[in-house]
Amino acid sequence: MNESREAFLSRTSLPDRPMIALLAGSRKMEIKTMMPVLSAFADRMHALEPYKDHIFVLAGAPARSEEDYSAYLEGRPWLRLVFGETYAVLRNADAARFGHVLLLKPP
Repeated sequence: MNESREAFLSRTSLPDRPMIALLAGSRKMEIKTMMPVLSAFADRMHALEPYKDHIFVLAGAPARSEEDYSAYLEGRPWLRLVFGETYAVLRNADAARFGHVLLLKPP
C-alpha cells in the first residue's frame, strides 16, 4: 500500500509527531518478556528533551488483544498501540526498536 503519512495518521488516530516504532513480537511470551524493556525504553527516551515530542508506537500483533499490552500502556500517553499495521508503522516511523536492536532511518 502506498498510503501517505497524513492518511495513515488519520486512519490510526495518531498525532502528527516524530514517531519511534516499537515491536515486541507476536507470541504471548515474547510480549511478556519484551514489553517491560520497550516501555522502559520509551519512558527513558520521552524523559529526554530531544524526544519529549516523539510518540512511541507499538505495532501490536494482529493475533493479540489490547489486554496483552494494557498494563504497559497505562499512564503513558506517549506510548500508543496500533494493531495489524506493522509495515505502515515502520514506513512512517523515524526509528524502530526490535527487542534490543534500534534502527534509525538514514537522513
